[in-house]
Amino acid sequence: MPGMGGALSLERSRIVRAFHATLGHQLLIVLALAVLVVVGGNVLRGIELRRRTAAGGARGELAEATSATSEPAPRRLLRIGFGLLWLADGLLQSQSAMPIGMPSQVMAPTADASPTWVQHVVSFATTTWSAHPVTAAVAVVWIQCGIGAWLLIAPRGALSRLAGGASTAWALVVFVFGESFGAMLAPGASWLFGAPGAALFYGVAGVLLALPEARLGAAATGRNLLRGLGALFVAMAVLQAWPGRGFWRDHGRLGAMVASMAATPQPPVLAGWLRAFGTVVDAHAATVNALIVVLLVAIGVGLWIRRPALLRAAVVAAGALGLAVWVLVQDLGVLGGLGTDPNSIPPQLVLLAAGALAALRPSAQGARVAEPGVRLAWTRRLSASPSYGFRTLAALGAVLVVVLGVAPIAVASMLQRGSARALVREAAGGSPVITDVPAPRVGLVDQHGRKLTLAALHGDVVLLTLLDPLGAGHSLGVARELAEARRRIGAANRRVTLVAIDDDPRRRTLAALRAFDRRAQLSDAAAWHFLTGPLPALRAAWAHLGVAHELAAHGQMPARDDVVWVIDPSGAVRAVLATEPVPATPAGRASLEAALAALVQNLLAD
Repeated sequence: MPGMGGALSLERSRIVRAFHATLGHQLLIVLALAVLVVVGGNVLRGIELRRRTAAGGARGELAEATSATSEPAPRRLLRIGFGLLWLADGLLQSQSAMPIGMPSQVMAPTADASPTWVQHVVSFATTTWSAHPVTAAVAVVWIQCGIGAWLLIAPRGALSRLAGGASTAWALVVFVFGESFGAMLAPGASWLFGAPGAALFYGVAGVLLALPEARLGAAATGRNLLRGLGALFVAMAVLQAWPGRGFWRDHGRLGAMVASMAATPQPPVLAGWLRAFGTVVDAHAATVNALIVVLLVAIGVGLWIRRPALLRAAVVAAGALGLAVWVLVQDLGVLGGLGTDPNSIPPQLVLLAAGALAALRPSAQGARVAEPGVRLAWTRRLSASPSYGFRTLAALGAVLVVVLGVAPIAVASMLQRGSARALVREAAGGSPVITDVPAPRVGLVDQHGRKLTLAALHGDVVLLTLLDPLGAGHSLGVARELAEARRRIGAANRRVTLVAIDDDPRRRTLAALRAFDRRAQLSDAAAWHFLTGPLPALRAAWAHLGVAHELAAHGQMPARDDVVWVIDPSGAVRAVLATEPVPATPAGRASLEAALAALVQNLLAD
């Protein structure tokens, strides 16, 4: 057992090395695709040169067709802007911490603060990722880089519009599973913190790019886009102004957010700006919040007004406020923790600029796209223009990169079922199982009637098990062993919390839990929580832990494996140990206590 801490560190290092190796191997595939695209482009160029030698009319015909249908500037801005954003997101996903940190540090925290049904939806993604961390992390890198390249490279027509559809589809996946519906159902949701989620704006941009090109060159489309953003600003102002949400009081929610961003590693200049702004917010929270609410309402109303001068003022004000929030609250989106995207402000600004360009400067762009012009079949354009042919081949290569990401994660999602139960069965075999998966999202009440979630215990090492509140033998022994393991740690035990979940659906009263405390001599124990709740909530907790648990027909509980889950301060399950078949002897109890104490000490030392 002394080597347990080394085993945990080695497992984390092994996953990171496997991630880098897999990413490197698949990068070779992507480079091979790039070489094929270059070779194909050169072949098309040779064909085009031979045709020009024979007859020079094809190039002029193609030039006329291309001139007659030039891409509208608003669409070009959206396509390039969101293509670059997707590429940036893909590169951020290649961080070494992603395979292990994505479920516990990005997906689970927001889901834990959301309603139970959201937790159940997101748990599918966190379980899949945790069961296949390398496959999932690599897949997301290639999906997002592939979509970004596809948007940037694809020429005009159906292939470019299809890139918009792919962008919307993946944005919805990220919005639901990665952002827990944009965190809109979590307490404290605010436009300042990223609500309604960056992925929502990626999805809107994808829908616009999937429309016929003439639509994005029209003033009406630009005005509708600005009005939609205006309605969003007003809705976010109402959310920001809602009383009782912690934004109006000094040292409230906004000040805490800024302080947490300032504490993360970043350039000293940015940290200084954040600390200065945090000082102002802590001292004048109500004034700052009132100013933000007024600006959001003014911008929202301004974006609805048709007068160009007021519309321009609203666009400029939205850009200025957005940049200030991006720097002073969102910390550029990538500096405050495990950043997976630049947060919600950059995609909003790209949409805002595209809408303003279409609404204020429609000129001849929309009309020119609608002109009949000379339209060539795509096969003729492919052979007659080396530029068009090269971009078509490159876009198809980007599609293959997206498939390179989608296929493995699709297979992994079908194979992940039962992984939590398999983990319990493996641990019940005797030796501790070293793992790194998110802790289950548990929201129950303790023996004193206080609601508790495991997310609220982040920062502590948690020893979690299931106990029968009326159990007279094994359950009492396990509870005492957990308490003794905590005592062995010494002064650091203030960072250790013991949690038990009621495992008997017939006995769910708080009185039964408190009676158990007295029998186990834990009535006065610090950091001890015995949790219960409605039967549906208990069943959800058991399912997340991989424990099958129902009453048999004759009213008896079925046999199950007894284990302890060791959860680190970040909220990840780092080990699972069996409490059976530990011998019910002093030596057996001491071995379990020593094993738990050694694991906890190593986690506290990380």
